[in-house]
Amino acid sequence: MGAPINGTDTYVIGVPRFKAARFAVLDPESGENTGWFSTFRDGEGDHVARVELNGVEITRPYLHHSEIVAGGELRVT
Repeated sequence: MGAPINGTDTYVIGVPRFKAARFAVLDPESGENTGWFSTFRDGEGDHVARVELNGVEITRPYLHHSEIVAGGELRVT
C-alpha cells in the first residue's frame, strides 16, 4: 500500500509488494473488527499507472487514514 507521512494522517500510495492483501479494521477502543480494507495489484511493473478506491479513480498520490479505516478496496494498476 504505502508508507505513512510522519506528522500527518496520510499514506503515500506505492506499488504493492503482494498481488492481494486484506487488513482487518479494528475499533481502537473495543478492539473489535469493524470492517476490511483490501488492496489488489493488477499487472506487473514497478510504477503506478492508476489507483481506484472502491471503484473510483484517485488522482492524488496518497490516502487519508480515515479512508483506510472506513474499509473498502484499493486497486493499483
